[in-house]
Amino acid sequence: MCVLQDKYSGRTIGHARQWNGLYYLEHPNLPPDLYNINAFFSDSITTNREKVFLHHCRLGHPSFRVIKLLFPSLFTKLDAASLNCEVCELAKHKCVPFPVSNNMSTSPFYLVHTNMWGP
Repeated sequence: MCVLQDKYSGRTIGHARQWNGLYYLEHPNLPPDLYNINAFFSDSITTNREKVFLHHCRLGHPSFRVIKLLFPSLFTKLDAASLNCEVCELAKHKCVPFPVSNNMSTSPFYLVHTNMWGP
């Protein structure tokens, strides 16, 4: 069981029960002001660009075109084509195979092939 409370007033705004590892909201009675999109962000996130990237990460890195379809109000002064995510770009990189080698090790672990990320 989980009880949801308003951050400022402390009053209960909902209950959720756990089922199969997820919490399901029961009888939601959220006030209309909490349906505002800005209610889902912390006070430290101020720009629409930051909000778009937060949604992008929380929703599993969908394309920014999809984010624009879901949250068009965040793209009033933002171009979806100008946004790029480093994680998405790195995830699409392929591993380069090891070059063919004629070296033969004379003892165990004398010649080790590894794949390492980073500098």
